[in-house]
Amino acid sequence: MRKVQPILQDPYSSLNPRKTIEQIIMLPLKVHRIGDAASRRQAVREIMDGVGLSARLLGFYPNQLSGG
Repeated sequence: MRKVQPILQDPYSSLNPRKTIEQIIMLPLKVHRIGDAASRRQAVREIMDGVGLSARLLGFYPNQLSGG
């Protein structure tokens, strides 16, 4: 069983400004070798949909999103 614990951080110092939102969300899936490239992309879209973010934001960078 995997356990998950939230870690509250300052998004401006914890998100890599050189990576897109898609790359940031996909990184843990790559690190843990979950699925292939196509299934990871689909999982990222499902995650974004689950938290109410539009798929049009996939190519955006963290500084392009509003913090409010």
